[in-house]
Amino acid sequence: MAGLSLAMAACGTAQSVAPNSSSGSAPAKSDLFERVIGNQKKEEAALDLYERIERVESRKNPNSPTEISVKVSRVVPSGTGMDRISVGADGRPADAAAYRAALEGLERALALIVEGRSQHDAVEKYAKRRKERLELIDSTRNAFLFTFVGDEPREDHMLAKYRMEPNPAFKPTSRVASIFTKVRGYVWVEELWRTRACRRRRDRRHLNRPVPRKDL
Repeated sequence: MAGLSLAMAACGTAQSVAPNSSSGSAPAKSDLFERVIGNQKKEEAALDLYERIERVESRKNPNSPTEISVKVSRVVPSGTGMDRISVGADGRPADAAAYRAALEGLERALALIVEGRSQHDAVEKYAKRRKERLELIDSTRNAFLFTFVGDEPREDHMLAKYRMEPNPAFKPTSRVASIFTKVRGYVWVEELWRTRACRRRRDRRHLNRPVPRKDL
């Protein structure tokens, strides 16, 4: 399995841990980004099925140790988009009355969708946006040339870093897709075999570490 960790990080602003220079540069395997895109589309579909707790942190820059602001929300897919209800940092309601009012409002909106009244156009518009987004994700496979740069450790995960450059042969099929011809950046992909190998090396170093001994 391969997961898309970060996509379309603009070249001028991308910041990262220095990659393993011994890895060299090479074109991405032909089927790797097919799997990455397939997994990304599965994740997109899951967002429309399951509610979740979402935490959004704002920082001055990617390496800033502190957040400017933190917003935590209960996100519920509604068929016309995502309904967000504010909660506390622990995922629980900060204001019970406001939380109940928001839930009751969501209940009424969902009832209108189920009954098919007044929300038909909104449902169709959202379905169209979702279809266009999935088509855009699909087009990234041909829109870019991916070149392996090196491995980057992130905590106990090992990510493969790829340089992303416009493919001269790509022909955009929509106005939105045409922006891909001007995008350059990096993509980080987690492949489980890399993370497992990283953890095995870490475990071996731990096992081979000398144990302090004190003679009595």
